[in-house]
Amino acid sequence: MAVNLGVGSKLLLAMILTISLLLVAAVIGWQGYERVASKQNSVIDEAIPSIIAAHSLTEINASLATAAPALLGVTNEPERKKITATIEYQLQQLRDSSIWLGGASDYPFESLVLQSMSVNISNNLVRQISLVERRLDYLQKASVLQNKTLLAMSKIHVISTSLVANANTMTTAVASSLYDLADAKSDAGQDALYIAFDRLIEVDLDHMDRMYELRQRSASLMGLLTLLPKQTTLAALYKIKQDIQLNMVVLQRRVAEVNDPGRRQQGLDLLSVVKTNIASTTADNLFALQRSNINVLNQLVVLNNASVKLTQAFNEQA
Repeated sequence: MAVNLGVGSKLLLAMILTISLLLVAAVIGWQGYERVASKQNSVIDEAIPSIIAAHSLTEINASLATAAPALLGVTNEPERKKITATIEYQLQQLRDSSIWLGGASDYPFESLVLQSMSVNISNNLVRQISLVERRLDYLQKASVLQNKTLLAMSKIHVISTSLVANANTMTTAVASSLYDLADAKSDAGQDALYIAFDRLIEVDLDHMDRMYELRQRSASLMGLLTLLPKQTTLAALYKIKQDIQLNMVVLQRRVAEVNDPGRRQQGLDLLSVVKTNIASTTADNLFALQRSNINVLNQLVVLNNASVKLTQAFNEQA
């Protein structure tokens, strides 16, 4: 049944429809805005913490990259404990940050890679810390042994200096007596002069020369023993070992030729201490300890280089 509306009614209906359309459009627009805002907030909530975590990881890695090489220069226990405590704290921060960042569901592969890298970095540094402990143990044993060896050698050097002075005095006395014998005109006086000359050349001067060499060899050995802990390659260690052994052979002969029985025995006893501390039959001799120290140091260098590469790769991934 058709309804005839007036002009006013038609205008009212048109206004109502227009308003209704505007309201529907506003509702639809508002809902779209809400969806966009919600998505934006979601992206911010996920991205910003990840950015902060990545920045934190970069800072931790920078700290580790600085602290790790310091392990190479550690020479005492307090220094080791200080650096180790710093590294262990930073490693714990690295593990925590990697696990937290690993919660990002949008990047599961990247998260697993970061966690795997952090484990590799941690294992590498733990091995370095363990090697540093071993190296310090070698250094401590070598220091005690070297001090004993140098003390014995310094005493031998003191004895040799005294023996040189005595030999000089004896040679001077014999040389002085030659003047009196030279004034004698008799055949007996001439014979005595020749005998004195023979003694001076064959005994006194020869003995004085041997005592000079004793002092020179003991001084050389003291210098070589001081240089021993400074060797950083096996080739250099082998070279100084050969030099020490050569000097020891000569020193052994010269000590055995000392005329004074008391000082000769004292020198032999001190020499026995030195020989024991450098003998290959002694388990922890000076050469073996330094060789172990060099091997550990070489391993530390390799691990340190690997640590640098790992931290660089981690920073790139983060």
